[in-house]
Amino acid sequence: MHVLFVAQQWAPEKGVPQRRGRWMVDQLTNAGHTVSIVAPPPHYPTGTLLSTAREDQAGAVTRLGPREVLYRAQFRPHTQAIPSRIVDQATVSGTSVRTALRSARDRRPDVVIATAPPLPTAFTAYTVAKRLGVPFVLDLRDAWPELVDYVASADGGEPSLARRAFATALHAAGRAFGTVVAHADLVLTTSRWHARQLAERGINARPLTNLLLLDLQSAPMLPATEPHSELRVLYTGTLGRAQGLENAIEAVRLAKNAGTDVHLRLVGTGAHEQRLRAVASDDVEFTRRVDRSEIPAHLAWCDTVLVHLKDWPPLTTTIPSKLFEAINSGRFVSAALAGEGAQLLERSGVGQAVAPMDAQALADLWISLASSPSRLDVGNTGHTFLTEELAQEQPSATFVTALEECARAR
Repeated sequence: MHVLFVAQQWAPEKGVPQRRGRWMVDQLTNAGHTVSIVAPPPHYPTGTLLSTAREDQAGAVTRLGPREVLYRAQFRPHTQAIPSRIVDQATVSGTSVRTALRSARDRRPDVVIATAPPLPTAFTAYTVAKRLGVPFVLDLRDAWPELVDYVASADGGEPSLARRAFATALHAAGRAFGTVVAHADLVLTTSRWHARQLAERGINARPLTNLLLLDLQSAPMLPATEPHSELRVLYTGTLGRAQGLENAIEAVRLAKNAGTDVHLRLVGTGAHEQRLRAVASDDVEFTRRVDRSEIPAHLAWCDTVLVHLKDWPPLTTTIPSKLFEAINSGRFVSAALAGEGAQLLERSGVGQAVAPMDAQALADLWISLASSPSRLDVGNTGHTFLTEELAQEQPSATFVTALEECARAR
């Protein structure tokens, strides 16, 4: 089987789409299949070219191994302004289609796959698959397009012209994305709940856990939690619309008013960073996005790690990769989430989930942890749990078999 993998983000960039895509390619080549990858030159998140290596330049074609070839499309350098980013995404999408069709002349694929978000990748891969007349597989890591209405109104306040334009564009993109999902030959999801929902709508869907992103060869080696004058809480990840971290900041205030000092460290960036900074007290610190290699130092500092999502119904059907990382961290997990993710955390035995966007419930959890510090000692329980889960899930066999069946169906 020959697979065409269409990506908007790829190594040497770092992130969940890149890691999940890399895992997929590795599973396919390990199973004896061949893969052509189409991706723009690395430029995320800065908008400027990140590498001078020959294989990372626009138009480059590089054989990365006996079963893997990388084709680079083009991109347009951009700023953080939305119009500039849109021009870049349009450039990436258009040139990726042309590059993918060119790669098909070298070897015609049996199936085309993309992982989303970023959402434009799905449109690009769908277009290529239809042009070539081959099956299209979408690896869908969030509950789009169901999230559209929530994201469009997440900024609140009096709608400005820019916000109205953003909401209108997002709704149009959501409708189009819904069509792509409905016409996919196979949709892979991060949770069983989401796969069942899609199946009820007549869509061929299978769960493919985000647990595959973890390296479980050895347990985390973190120092035991030392007594601190305050409870130290660590959040790493996106400071965006779907996270609702203003609720965590309010929980810090409520805990302090009740006589418990909580120090919250937010590591990352996102669309709501400035909004969070505006409401944060001295008990909340911000650290810009760091490399994964720096995360253990932050984990060694904290007593508990935080996983936080808004109370949007679509978010109950997805399991963020951050939850698996938190369970594997060797630290107690404080979570504000519901649905399958909350159930997973409960089964792991290394944390507690409270209702999303209930600041008092989160504050009460932190107050309880501060008064009962023995609860914070979870050891390697989470690592053991996830190792057993991975053995049961067998994501590699699930993924490769699903694509083989999809290719044969045509």
